Amino acid sequence: MAIEGGAPRSTGTGLAEALDRYFRDHPQLRVGTLGIYRRAADKLAAWATLTGVKSADDLTGPRLVAFRAALVRAPLRAPVAGGTRGARTSVDAQPRSAQTVNVDLRAVRTVLGYLRKLGLLPKIASDDLKDGLERLAVSHDATEYLRPSEIQTLLDSALKHDAAVYDATREEHAGLRPLGSTMRYHPIAPLVACALLTGMRFGEAAGLTWEEVDLEAVGDDGQPVGEIHLTAATKTKRARSVDLTVSPALRDLLVAMHKRDGGQGTVFSGTRPTAEAAAKRIRKDYGAPKTFTWQALRRTCGT
Repeated sequence: MAIEGGAPRSTGTGLAEALDRYFRDHPQLRVGTLGIYRRAADKLAAWATLTGVKSADDLTGPRLVAFRAALVRAPLRAPVAGGTRGARTSVDAQPRSAQTVNVDLRAVRTVLGYLRKLGLLPKIASDDLKDGLERLAVSHDATEYLRPSEIQTLLDSALKHDAAVYDATREEHAGLRPLGSTMRYHPIAPLVACALLTGMRFGEAAGLTWEEVDLEAVGDDGQPVGEIHLTAATKTKRARSVDLTVSPALRDLLVAMHKRDGGQGTVFSGTRPTAEAAAKRIRKDYGAPKTFTWQALRRTCGT
């Protein structure tokens, strides 16, 4: 009788189970997106455990408002000085930025929106998601980008980083290699130059393969200028081409790398984590501008 009167139909699905359903149904998520969505969903699950929300049937609009408030109040998590890699601690006096909170809100809204469409959230309507997970207001300051002197400093520091070698390795002691010939780190300068001169997103540049690079593409004058063809696997899910006409130095760099590496596999060595670690290292140890981020390179190219 209650259902006939308009009451929502119970599903009996645990909230954690419902959240896991989203990730099972979306195996194609990019690695970075998956990490963001998973962390946000885990925060919702942890909050639900603390507040006694065990079932997806118990999630309501007012409870989403309460969860949003918990996200806003959560303190900033900062690296532990002198601690092990990945160790972080709460900074109670400093709240998280509005942009950071909005990342969590946007992710949770996407996950719950899908579960609502599946009928797993009987007490949640689209307006509940809109009102309960409303994003925080963000001030839009002037666009930050690297000035010419900062670009020069960045490239110099990246080159110094790439030139670092071990004093002596076992192979060098054994006479199998010349002393001081073993690189200490994966090179980062070519990746920095590519991101700066093309405006490609970090993930696009780091995952670039030689199959996506056409070094013989010609310009209006019939001379080779080079072109990068990005597939629909990009963040926007739209394929696009990056013309290197305005970046002849980058084509020269890619030609040299293609000749050296044989044009197989990915263009830049190392993995995304090693590139991220190198970016932190050149800021900390090699004098790169503190404002250097991969997004800053994209904005700088846009200027």
